[in-house]
Order: sequence, then structure tokens, then C-alpha cells
Amino acid sequence: REIGSRVLFQRMAYLDPLTGVANRRGAAGWLRDLQKEATGTVVAIHSFDLNRFKQVNDAYGHQAGDKLLRPLGGDEFVVLQPGIATQQQAEVTAARLARLLSLPVDLGGHTVTVSTSVGSSLLILGSDDFEQVLTRADQNLYDHKARIAVATSALTKRLQLWEGHAVI
Repeated sequence: REIGSRVLFQRMAYLDPLTGVANRRGAAGWLRDLQKEATGTVVAIHSFDLNRFKQVNDAYGHQAGDKLLRPLGGDEFVVLQPGIATQQQAEVTAARLARLLSLPVDLGGHTVTVSTSVGSSLLILGSDDFEQVLTRADQNLYDHKARIAVATSALTKRLQLWEGHAVI
């Protein structure tokens, strides 16, 4: 019984309870294990955020939101891509994943589409610190979200001017 409890607590420490997907601690452990076999391997770390996820919960309830998150691990999550050669390859993969995540999803009779922001950074196993590279990926994510906000604001102002509305 004590062994079973220990295994359960270890699982809870490394996996998201809703989805069973590895959390950040689990990802760091996976990278440590990979490093033992493949020091020098480059791993792209992609940090994703589902934009306006709260509105899905508000409009359709938490069960619908949970259904959307179940395959992902949360509305903010990380994807690790080992064996990458360049930042450009990482960005191409990140863009593909973002497009896939932005496809419509049926949530029990309601079709929901959420946009996705992403930031990526490269980690060299054995020479880079996972937390520092993850922080860089997160910062790139926040920069991406800020660029989207600026572009959206500029577009809104243009539309308001076009429609003859006063813009302050």
C-alpha cells in the first residue's frame, strides 16, 4: 500500500491530473533521461497558449473546456521536439502545430475555434539549462501575443475609420 501511494504521488508530481500529459517537471525529467543517451542533441521547446480559452469556459462550461484541454494538457503547454537542426525548422513545426490547434473542435454540439500563440527556443542537451531555455520560449510566446494585440488594435482602428466611426 505504501509503494502504491508513493507511485501515485510521483505520478501526480510529473503528470497533469486532468490529461495525464507530462507537466513541466515531467518534461524536465524526460530531457534529463534523453541527455544521458544524446548529449549535444538539439531540442526545440515550443511554448503554446490557447488564446481566449476563458471565454470557452464561460460560454460552454468547464466540462466543455476540459474536453478541449484533455488532449493538450492545459491552455498553456509545452511541446518538445528533439533532433531539430535550425531555429527555422523549429518555427515551421511550431506554425504547423498552431494551425492544427486552431482547427474547429466539436464540444458536444458546439463548434469552437480558438487561436493559438506560440514561442520557441532551442536547447542543446548537456550545455543549456532547461528552465532558462523554457523561460526564453515563454518570453517569445509573450512577444508573439503582444504583436497580435498591436496588430488587432491597429486593424480595429482602421475598420472604425472605414466605417466612419470616431477613433480616439
